[in-house]
Amino acid sequence: MKKYIAGVGALFFTLSSLAAPLQGIGLSVDPTANQCILFTPYQQMSSNMNGNEPQDLVAVSQQTGIKSFNLAFIKDNGVCDPIWSGNNSVASGWGQQLMANMRKAGLEYRISFGGADPRDLSNKCSVSQLISIYQNIINIYQPTGLDFDIEHSTVNVPNIITALKTIVVNNPNLKISFTLPVMPDGLGSLGKKVVSEATKANLNYVVNIMVMDYGSAYTKDMAVYAMQAAMSTFNYLKTVYPQKSSAEVWQILALTPMIGVNDIPGELFTLANTDTLNVFAEEHNLAWLSMWSVGRDRPCSDTKASSKCSGANAQSKPYEFSQHMLQCSKKPEPTECLPPANIKSKVSSNKKAITLSWQAPQNSKPIANYQVNNYKDVLLWKGTAVTFTDNTLPGKNGTYGYVLYSQCASGLSKGIKYSVVIK
Repeated sequence: MKKYIAGVGALFFTLSSLAAPLQGIGLSVDPTANQCILFTPYQQMSSNMNGNEPQDLVAVSQQTGIKSFNLAFIKDNGVCDPIWSGNNSVASGWGQQLMANMRKAGLEYRISFGGADPRDLSNKCSVSQLISIYQNIINIYQPTGLDFDIEHSTVNVPNIITALKTIVVNNPNLKISFTLPVMPDGLGSLGKKVVSEATKANLNYVVNIMVMDYGSAYTKDMAVYAMQAAMSTFNYLKTVYPQKSSAEVWQILALTPMIGVNDIPGELFTLANTDTLNVFAEEHNLAWLSMWSVGRDRPCSDTKASSKCSGANAQSKPYEFSQHMLQCSKKPEPTECLPPANIKSKVSSNKKAITLSWQAPQNSKPIANYQVNNYKDVLLWKGTAVTFTDNTLPGKNGTYGYVLYSQCASGLSKGIKYSVVIK
């Protein structure tokens, strides 16, 4: 028996033969949702344009309201010696005053290792050296967490995980996250290896997926791709943690888009994409949202990815993406979640497809699509008129049953059974 599901914070339904019980299958709705998600953007910690010190993030916070940052990146200078991007030495305490000022201002920050640069500390450092380096960085900079941006197969994942087992014992309040590349259909082998190793080590961690730079074939709606990637990763994490509830698994997941022009030509993450991703994050109560990066959150007309602006006139003023990220997009909604209405169907001439159409209630919000394991990948765009085509029919006469739901902030509507007879 095949079962299909579709909908992101919106409408979803199942398909089954009427010979079997009709049943609804969907994501659980987290009752703690409907809240602002922590926004913690990345900042490239190279020297600013006015000297050798990093950008004043306290001033950025005062201007924007950002309360948390990911500070990137610490890498290896080639001899198992940690340096910041821009080749500023950790041993010299570079950036220490900035972080002291951030703590005084009540700001949180993670320190991120690795990144696109393949010179990861794990490549040439032993486990004992990594433990010493990580602990020294914690002592110097006093971060609230450590983030590991792992993008290259050359990274020695087992050494990182083994070192972290000691680090978290000695620093029990330290938060750990792994920032991993992803495609709309989920994590690759490297990302799954990181999750597997971290899980076997019994680490508590967040998986932060980089919803960006998919490839030349992905040039349409970047918010849709991001939500597909999130759903695919969520479903993988459900297999890793079968004992956890859906709400608990969502709390393991964070999302980081690259604002504006991405590194791949044709990929553009817009302010509208930001708003859509906010809705998705709120409805599923993710661990946090981020972006690459604070330094790029300013307007320009560049058509290629820049480290200094978002490009393509994607914004009209500095920190506009941050302002959108910081907005809680949910509004109070009626407590009753109304079911779909005005359901209609049309059968193809070869009897191999049924197209359903229905009206979504005003307090339900169709957003986009996702794919769940073997389930159908269905587009549900913003608006109230919804259609779905089931093109998997055998081309024979028969009766086919569907159950349609609405999903609102308050939960699910009752299921509406709808059957189509082909004869």
